Amino acid sequence: MTLPLYDLQPFTLVDYPGHVACTLFTAGCNLRCPYCHNADLIAPTHPPRIDEVSLLAFLKQRKGLLEGLCITGGEPTLSDLSPLLEKVKAEGYMIKLDTNGTYPERWIPWVQSGLVDYIAMDIKVPLEEYAKMGASQTDMEGIHQSVDYLLTHPIPYEFRTTIHPNWLSEQDINRIGAWLKGAKRLALQPFTPSEKVLNPEFCKGMGYSREALQAFQEILRASINEVLVRGM
Repeated sequence: MTLPLYDLQPFTLVDYPGHVACTLFTAGCNLRCPYCHNADLIAPTHPPRIDEVSLLAFLKQRKGLLEGLCITGGEPTLSDLSPLLEKVKAEGYMIKLDTNGTYPERWIPWVQSGLVDYIAMDIKVPLEEYAKMGASQTDMEGIHQSVDYLLTHPIPYEFRTTIHPNWLSEQDINRIGAWLKGAKRLALQPFTPSEKVLNPEFCKGMGYSREALQAFQEILRASINEVLVRGM
């Protein structure tokens, strides 16, 4: 099976909390978030810049310098990454997985078998609103199962929500807080304009101010243990 590996960021201090890491990007996604800043990964127009052989060679060379590998996308769980994860773990690396949560039947076994050490799950909108990004009923059932698993198991994790005025209202924030009640951590991220955004209309106008994000932070602290604001 050819894995949908696409690109590698060789060094990051921010993608894996508390660890020096690199970030692997996979191609393909089953959702269509209009503010997506990795839209070029949905249907890439350029050949991959990394493959399994070169990735593993890179990790071997960086032993002792890097601690972890972040896997993001796109949506990494579209493919069975188990063989790759096993090889990365054999090199002594910790693995963080970024996911939209639509395929719990893939990532939960990876966690249970020790192949993934940290989950970062994107929460786009209140669950019942996911259809506007092309999510099927099966996708939404998967998202619900993923959230439930993270809320009830001791795996290190965080939820993440990108904030854009045309996408999330204060009412939406309240609904997300009720949905994730009891969660360990939620990171709020302001939308960042980019030429790679799936829908360029989202780059027009002003985003939420720091004060507005801090107000959302206070709302969410009523139901979530730790609420962070990143990227301001």
